[in-house]
Amino acid sequence: MIDTSGKTICVVRAGCGACRSRWVRIGHIGLVLTLVVAATSLTGCSKVRARGEMQKGNKAYNKEAYGEALSRFQSAVRLDPGATFAYRSLGLSAMAQVKPGDSSPANVTMAKTAVDAFEKYLKDTPPDREKVEDWVVSTWLSVAKFDKAISFLEGLRRDRPGEKRYITAIITIYVKSGQFPAAMAYADKYASGDAGAYYNIATNAWGKSYGDPTTPLADRIAIIDIGLQAAQRAMAIKPDNADAMVYTNLLYREKAKVDLDPARQKQWLALADEWRTKAIALRDRQKGVKPTPTSPGAAKPV
Repeated sequence: MIDTSGKTICVVRAGCGACRSRWVRIGHIGLVLTLVVAATSLTGCSKVRARGEMQKGNKAYNKEAYGEALSRFQSAVRLDPGATFAYRSLGLSAMAQVKPGDSSPANVTMAKTAVDAFEKYLKDTPPDREKVEDWVVSTWLSVAKFDKAISFLEGLRRDRPGEKRYITAIITIYVKSGQFPAAMAYADKYASGDAGAYYNIATNAWGKSYGDPTTPLADRIAIIDIGLQAAQRAMAIKPDNADAMVYTNLLYREKAKVDLDPARQKQWLALADEWRTKAIALRDRQKGVKPTPTSPGAAKPV
């Protein structure tokens, strides 16, 4: 279209392709901005709703309505996935519903819900990291998932090789679950210089033999032998280990119980007495007690 001055002007109308194209571009930018503003508003709204669910969850948890609390916290993290702090509360709500000693599918599923939440919370390395790690382990142990507890601790040990407590915890789980050969192998691999690790195995071996009469005889004999081996290694690392000597004495007495040969029974009991005497003498020396002719370990008059 030409105006009276002879200059070309463009009028926005359906027939003008150039203007229509420009209008479309301007309209597209406006639409994008509108969508961005709308998305931001929705995100903010979700965060507000998530906070509301958290507040309701906290109230339910304080009333010990753990099922409702769990549902509220699950809703909160769906609304605001970035609220990782909420996973701690979610995990606690699930853990509170786990029944110790119950390995039913429903109970194991609840345990897994708790563990999954705790692991998501741990990704941010919170200040209460160690406490939450303990919750994960205790949750798995409460449903007898020893392998999962060990697997979790193994991952932590690899990530933090300088933290000895993970090795100690793994050995303890092995012995508490009756896996003494595995406990010994693990100690040999990762704690070969730690007298305490071997002492832990020795004491639990005695406890299993002495306190669990349902243990099959062959298993009981094997456990006693592992315990004696562990006590000897503890004393090799720390010779002045009176406690390891005491448990050597006790384990030999257990060995006498399971051996049907009377002659060998006397042999084991004689060794038990020998280690008991050594333990008493060592403790007396450590206390500064001078041996007397009537005290154990004293030199007998010729």
